Amino acid sequence: MPRLKVTIALSLFALLLVLAGCQTIDRPPEVPVTVMTYNVYVGSSAEPALETTNLFQIPVVVGELYGNVIASDFATRAAAIATIVREAHPHVIGLQEIELIRRQDPSDFLSNRSPNAEEIDFDYLEILMNALDAEGLDYQVAAKVQNLDLEMPMLAGGK
Repeated sequence: MPRLKVTIALSLFALLLVLAGCQTIDRPPEVPVTVMTYNVYVGSSAEPALETTNLFQIPVVVGELYGNVIASDFATRAAAIATIVREAHPHVIGLQEIELIRRQDPSDFLSNRSPNAEEIDFDYLEILMNALDAEGLDYQVAAKVQNLDLEMPMLAGGK
């Protein structure tokens, strides 16, 4: 048993000698990571639809909200956001309200409760990525979270 202890002690001593002769690897200087967060805003508050107590009014209110979204002109706002991003040049950007707005005509809201509209009116992510590209920026989507997929009846004059 004492011989085993001596062997282990010598082995550890030899390992320490080997490690003492190793050079440390120089690490590059630490670079701070710049993070930006931005709420792009869908273009209208959902509160009027959520506060409506008369179910027959919902299609009218949703139509008004949709009109607000159109009037907010996300393509122009996306170009302005891209300019802000170019000036700040963050490594990572967290975005809120990156919406995918779809329509279906005729609506099947009353017969089919599952969201199934396929005609894309506004893809905020695509619009913003195109605006970033136009500014010469190359960002990639690292992760997406879909919080809600909702289909509502709407009375509106269209796009």
